[in-house]
Amino acid sequence: MEKKVTVIITAYNSEKFLEKSISSILQQTFGFNNIELVLVDDCSQDKTQDIINDYVNKYDNVKSVILDENSGSPGKPRNLGMDAATSDYIMFLDADDEYDLNCVEKLYDEITATNADIVCCNVAMKVGDTVYAPIKFQEEKTEFDPLFNRNFFSKAVWDKIYSVKFLNEHNIRFPEYQIFEDVHFIANISLNSPKVISLNNYFGIFNFYLNDDEYQSMTHTLSYRNIKMTFEGFKSEFDLFENIDYDISSKFLSGDLDIYLAQYLKFVGSNKKDENFVTTFDNLRNLELETKFDLNPLTLWGKIANRLILNNHKTLFYYFSKLVFRVLNSKILYKFYLKRNFKVIENVMGI
Repeated sequence: MEKKVTVIITAYNSEKFLEKSISSILQQTFGFNNIELVLVDDCSQDKTQDIINDYVNKYDNVKSVILDENSGSPGKPRNLGMDAATSDYIMFLDADDEYDLNCVEKLYDEITATNADIVCCNVAMKVGDTVYAPIKFQEEKTEFDPLFNRNFFSKAVWDKIYSVKFLNEHNIRFPEYQIFEDVHFIANISLNSPKVISLNNYFGIFNFYLNDDEYQSMTHTLSYRNIKMTFEGFKSEFDLFENIDYDISSKFLSGDLDIYLAQYLKFVGSNKKDENFVTTFDNLRNLELETKFDLNPLTLWGKIANRLILNNHKTLFYYFSKLVFRVLNSKILYKFYLKRNFKVIENVMGI
């Protein structure tokens, strides 16, 4: 029997987290019997495939897709998951995150009741045994155009439910063999005028705060290879906006430049100054100088970093990245950031 919602989990070396993610789907109030679960393994080197095979053998509504060679990016695995899906609606979940028990039910009920193309919710963060929710909005629900209102529409793919009909009509898929694939995916959606509804005060996803040494996923590794793939993903987004209004394109892409700069600053701040740093610096500078768009980052730290890049101040940028990296890794400042921008909420999943 056809299921109502397909949930796609892509995994790479996820043996530490995957079973918790899957458990949060098995426990959904929506009823696991109404869900098709597609588990895509990007050629893991640990016990991830064994975990997936156990669930496939146990449940008829669990499918597996196993890649023979690692793609280095979630793009191809997610596309394969979408190809395997048979439901009218799909959702994504990272292997190290979890759904609230009501997540699928609340998002499905909203998207079917309103005939929306996409419904999104908010994300809570778990640090140790404490769950934090961002302090954001007053309205319970907002309908908006994501091209003009970024406040309600994150660049994550796992806090949303999508109409498969809408995605297929506009041929929206993830770019493959690139990182930044989720940002590209959301940008492509935004350009196709979807009907989007945000459940502002519902926190449907638990995103875990993990130390870098807990990550095994290639997309979380701070390496030149991944920074290069992220840059290629950012650059490919420009093609989507080639025929879009200049002011709209510049503002939208400037926000995405902030996202890329955050990754680049973290990479530079944690590594030595070498030829890889110089190459990446020059590539970004040349892209900005050659593009027709006016990329002006939206954050203060982004503006400073980008001004150093445009003025070709490699040494100053290098030391600025060291400062930013130290600030980001300060436990005292991190606790201050949480206190200022988040509220503690009840841990409804009991995780």
